[in-house]
Amino acid sequence: MYKLGKHADAKVCFEMAISIRKEINHVDISSTLNWLGNCFYALSEYESELPHYQEAIKKRLQSTEDEKTDSTLALYYDHAGACLYKLSEHTDANQYFEMAISIRKEINHINISS
Repeated sequence: MYKLGKHADAKVCFEMAISIRKEINHVDISSTLNWLGNCFYALSEYESELPHYQEAIKKRLQSTEDEKTDSTLALYYDHAGACLYKLSEHTDANQYFEMAISIRKEINHINISS
């Protein structure tokens, strides 16, 4: 539904999926939390979006073997940074963007001169 532009419907589905995953103690809930955050972003509900990205980061940090080379974690940091930027929290946004850049430098996804 998300890719069809039905963000409100997708939001309901992701909320249900999170509830089920929490109930069964599913290992990887971070991706679903991230998608739910994306729904809120698409709906311009930034205040509601941020906690989902932050929880996605927290869960990913708990499950990743190496946070310094986890490209998915970098993506989650980017999403949180974009949300904070939309909320005019530029200093906090930059901290998240810097974390994403640090990870990408480590895994050579992008070449950034220091």
